[in-house]
Amino acid sequence: MLQKQVFSLNEHYDLPLIYDVNEHLLHFGRREFCLITGFKFGIVSFRKFREGDISFRDRVFPEKIGRYVKTIDLLSVIEDQERFTKLSDEDSVRVFLLLSLEVIFMDRELGSIVDDVLLRMIWILESSSQTDRWWSKEPDVIPRGCSWSKHFTFQKWEAYSQLFPQVLNAPSHLKLALQRCGTTKRRYVNVLRPQLESPYTDLKVPSMDDLRKRKNVLHPFMIEMCADLQPWEEDSSRRWKRIDKVYRGFELENFVFTSSHTRCKFPWYNDITVDRTFWEALLCIDEKRIGWLLDEHIDLWVWYMWYFRDSSADWSMVSCYFVTLLLQNSIPLFYATDEIYPIAWKNVEQVFIPINEPKQHWSLEHFHIKSRLVTFYDSGGYHEPETRPWYLNMRRCLECNLPAILEQTDVFGSKGINPVEYSIKFKNAHNIPKQGGIFGDCGVFVCLFLYRLVCL
Repeated sequence: MLQKQVFSLNEHYDLPLIYDVNEHLLHFGRREFCLITGFKFGIVSFRKFREGDISFRDRVFPEKIGRYVKTIDLLSVIEDQERFTKLSDEDSVRVFLLLSLEVIFMDRELGSIVDDVLLRMIWILESSSQTDRWWSKEPDVIPRGCSWSKHFTFQKWEAYSQLFPQVLNAPSHLKLALQRCGTTKRRYVNVLRPQLESPYTDLKVPSMDDLRKRKNVLHPFMIEMCADLQPWEEDSSRRWKRIDKVYRGFELENFVFTSSHTRCKFPWYNDITVDRTFWEALLCIDEKRIGWLLDEHIDLWVWYMWYFRDSSADWSMVSCYFVTLLLQNSIPLFYATDEIYPIAWKNVEQVFIPINEPKQHWSLEHFHIKSRLVTFYDSGGYHEPETRPWYLNMRRCLECNLPAILEQTDVFGSKGINPVEYSIKFKNAHNIPKQGGIFGDCGVFVCLFLYRLVCL
């Protein structure tokens, strides 16, 4: 079979093995490998772990319910003999896995926050080569994911050094904590879960009056600075083809880490002042290390697109607050007129609308007025039919409010459209770039979609 393998010059990390068998090309790639081994395949995404109860945290850290768990908290549990012996065997393994992941593999500081996504994920002991002590595996069962069966309960502390050989090279304080662990019976401790306090209590949406005043009147100095402003050019190459690391140039790194300017503005938009949080999110050095883009990032990009918009272009673009206001039963007509932006909807056929599922996901909506079609560009994948509650509610909101906005801003009259026969249709864009599952890339992809759809 190896003699029939086809050589390829493509160096992409996800390129499958290709074989030429009787003039038929057979691909053996990620999907085929996962079907045989039983591993999961498809779009790598942690979105389903970004919300919901965290039962592991509630059992092990009842005092942290509604709050963040830090790496030092994991170490404290291990070093507290009385507390550690009360854990179940499974939870004790989870504590070690999390601590190993944070300190050894991800090189995090002890004061860093453990992502809630990791606390919600299910850890699988079968990934270790030593697990035949506790689980048996039928050798002839395919897919391999169906071949496991439980042998007897995992409760042997002596196996920790074999399950986690990496700890031999761990920091001294971690080795000391492991040595202090003893053998004892453990049980789950059920706790009464109070109402979870949202970690995003600072989520604020400007009022309609404040947003109406953002007309971007540039000062003479800002106009002078814009004279040297150049259009952005896309460069999707990655240094050493790494998808798990964010590289930053010397100038940006020097500005972020040594500059005394904590608050600044961009020359093309006068109404947003950014602080250090803005830059930390861009570089994925924010508190949770995921690089989640803020409303300010998206709105600045929208105005950047407006600044370089050709006068003959047939599109308009609105703020990321547009859908948020609609969902709050407000009708921001000033986004559809020329009160805020240089051109009104009645003079174009296309409108681009960023969508923010609060603290969850960014996506983009393309609204073609005459055809009544709303197309969603989602780098995280699409659902057909749509079943997610927030997105169903958002679609109902658009279906009801978009025609009302068109009528109240005289779009129907100027384009000769009969409002009685006008109804919104929805579809998902296919064959579009997909984000990875390591960082919060969705906001970056919204900016990328806007650039490609309006500038290319």
